[in-house]
Amino acid sequence: MAAVHFAQVPGSAWEGTETVYFPHSDLDGELLNAIHQAVPDGATYGVNHDFLRAWVTVSRPGNTREVLRAAFASLGRDLPGDPDDG
Repeated sequence: MAAVHFAQVPGSAWEGTETVYFPHSDLDGELLNAIHQAVPDGATYGVNHDFLRAWVTVSRPGNTREVLRAAFASLGRDLPGDPDDG
């Protein structure tokens, strides 16, 4: 998969996408690599974080939740819930 700048992705690719949140403490180099590997061809993604949580959005034709489940599973972990959902 080739990475492209956010501005090069057509706005329509982001329509209807989901942003998935998880604890910031789970975001590390291994997970970033696993996310990169799980993003399907033709899609791109964005990752960001604050002090409490991290979040990822995958453009179409990808599905954010499926990409994150695959990434966490490849590391032997379950996708955690949003720590701000309490």
